[in-house]
Amino acid sequence: MTPDGLPVIDTVPGVAGLVIAAGHSRGGVTSAPVTGWLVGQLATRGRTDLPLDPFALSRFAQPAAVSSTARSQEPGDDQPD
Repeated sequence: MTPDGLPVIDTVPGVAGLVIAAGHSRGGVTSAPVTGWLVGQLATRGRTDLPLDPFALSRFAQPAAVSSTARSQEPGDDQPD
């Protein structure tokens, strides 16, 4: 799980052809079809039909952004607060 509770669905800067889809937690089972569709679009076209800004890897580039959206988790708790 990511600090803000949203998955990362994005290309990796500097690594041609690498697409990442991670951090889905429990929601990965139900979001797998749309995630696969988006990853397929990124891999074949380099863009998607839907905006991916909320899922961009770059959202963690600024430490302040991570700390302001981070949620504390109890050990073994895989659901965001």
